[in-house]
Formats: sequence, C-alpha cells, structure tokens
Amino acid sequence: MGNSTAKTSPPNQRYAFVDIAKGFAIIAVVLWHINFANDFNAAFPLKTILGGGWHVPAFFIISGFFLKEDRLLAPFHFAKSKLKTIYLWTIAIYIPAILMHNFFFKIGFYSSGPNLGYSQALQPYTSVDFIKKIIEALLFAGREPIVSPLWFAYVLCLALIGYSLI
Repeated sequence: MGNSTAKTSPPNQRYAFVDIAKGFAIIAVVLWHINFANDFNAAFPLKTILGGGWHVPAFFIISGFFLKEDRLLAPFHFAKSKLKTIYLWTIAIYIPAILMHNFFFKIGFYSSGPNLGYSQALQPYTSVDFIKKIIEALLFAGREPIVSPLWFAYVLCLALIGYSLI
C-alpha cells in the first residue's frame, strides 16, 4: 500500500506535430507515386523535396514515437499483438484482392501490357497461381497490383517485431 515507483504509460493523447508530420508524409507519398512535377515554381521544387524516399522512414519514426516501453519488455506478447492487428488486417485485404485478380482482368482494370513495378506483364492467374500468390501473401511477400502499397504494412509489422526482440 506504499508508494509505487513503477512507471505508468501516459494517457492516450494526440500530438498536433505528429498529425502534421503524418499528413505531410502522406501527401509526399501520394505526390511521389503520381510522379508529380511542379515546373511552375523553381524556388520550391516539389520533385526534389519528395525524392530520396524520406517519407517511408518518416512513417517508421512516427510509428516508433508511440511505442510504450512496458510493451517492448514482453517481446513475444508484443509480436503476437502486431500479428493480430497489422498482419491480419493486411491479409484480410490481400487475399480477397488476389481472389479478384482474374475479375480485374475481365473488367479491364488490369491489362497484360507493361506495368510499373513489375518485371513481367500481368496475366490472369491459373489455379496454381492463386495458391502460390496466397502463400506469398501469408509469408509477407505479396505483390498483388491493386494492393501493392500494402508492402509497407508487411515491413512495418516485421520492423516492430524485430525492434521488440532486440
């Protein structure tokens, strides 16, 4: 019943500077991915500012900002919680996208022409391809075009788990 010296986590609160940083990084990612160029303003070259891939490390730093030390002291529980949240949500989006792959071809959303970021032209999947792609998604290696930005979720999940184990 005496004084407790145990550390307690601060209550959940929002920090305006973190929200602003996340917003700036999100805008940077979108503009970078659409290959935005603002030739009209040489004094503020957005293409140069957005280059170098700084926005992905920014998201990792922001995610690390909210890690609580007491959760990191139980790495296996922490890893399990990240697998239950980040990983399962990613899989819940990835697998339906894989299963809809041939539908996207049928409606003309995917084409077999050259595709940005893929070494081979996209093709409709065979039954074996569906199984292979689902296994790849489950093993953090999914590359389904419509949800390819989810690579970030895979990497974030693995990075957080790795950090907690270290």
